Amino acid sequence: MGASLSKDTKKIMDKTYVLSVRLCDRVIRPFLFYCFTPLIFGYGLYYNNEFTMNPLKLIPKVFIG
Repeated sequence: MGASLSKDTKKIMDKTYVLSVRLCDRVIRPFLFYCFTPLIFGYGLYYNNEFTMNPLKLIPKVFIG
């Protein structure tokens, strides 16, 4: 059969798991939501020559696109 983990190894793995979940919640998800997604959207508008700083032209592209 497989070797069982020692108590110390299990504690380290549990702490690492908790740390990774906290890192994901506090750093990775906000980065993806507030930085990466708008960056991709803006690059798509720039690539199609539709990028504008005029909000009246940008709002329909955001809601329709």
